[in-house]
Amino acid sequence: MTYMKKILFKIGIYLSIVLMIGFILIPFYNMILLSITPENVYLKENFILYPKEITWDSFKYVFNNSTIWQGLIITIIVTVIGTIYNLFLTI
Repeated sequence: MTYMKKILFKIGIYLSIVLMIGFILIPFYNMILLSITPENVYLKENFILYPKEITWDSFKYVFNNSTIWQGLIITIIVTVIGTIYNLFLTI
């Protein structure tokens, strides 16, 4: 390959990587914005680049609900028992 083809190839690779990173990170960014944006604001606008208003009501709702804590306790119990069981079987 000539020098110019190598440069164009590297530019194409770097652009592809940047695009893939963008496609991967944008949904996470949108999810974080959804969690701190009031519901009525998000329903009016489909995609938000930055929140105009920040509220923690979603987190208050989740952490005040006893179901999340029950699920967390069950997950911890299953993980601990499963780990001990598997350690016992491999010894």
